[in-house]
Amino acid sequence: METTDEESRWFTPNQALTIAERVGLLAGRWDEALMFLLAAYTGMRFGEVRGLERQYARLGAIRVQWQLREVRGVFIQAPPKHNGRRTIPLPPFLAELMSDQLRRTKPGTCGCEGHQGDYLFRPTSRPGSLVADHYSRTGFANQFFRPAADGRLVKKGERERSRIMVDADGRYVPRRRGGRWSGPRRGR
Repeated sequence: METTDEESRWFTPNQALTIAERVGLLAGRWDEALMFLLAAYTGMRFGEVRGLERQYARLGAIRVQWQLREVRGVFIQAPPKHNGRRTIPLPPFLAELMSDQLRRTKPGTCGCEGHQGDYLFRPTSRPGSLVADHYSRTGFANQFFRPAADGRLVKKGERERSRIMVDADGRYVPRRRGGRWSGPRRGR
């Protein structure tokens, strides 16, 4: 990331694409990678991406009408920060990806209490897991973004903050305790 002491940190386009690809591999599907790309290229906040409804995704533009805010574990639909409703034009490659997302995701409302919307980005539940209808910001960051950005699992309970590798199919490459990954050796 390029930055000076007084500036915010911004991803370069190459860094954004690399992290998005890693997020997709870690998640096992493209939706989460597209969530990251949408935020990186438009400046949308996580709650605005999470709260993007199908009716506000247009060809070549996104209308930020709502955000989904998490308050004590409950998701509520609220106006964007500083009442910042706006229309954001999309670069052509992102417009094409969003068009594909609209085709791939089935219309339908979430099962949350207090709001109903046909949201474009919803987690898939896996057998034996308790997945809500929406990602929490911390959950998304710990599960996908942080490992994709710095290559380390987030410390959780007994699990230490350790380096990870993911193969091209999105599976974790196991690491022996105290061992190293083998790779090309120098000088041979």
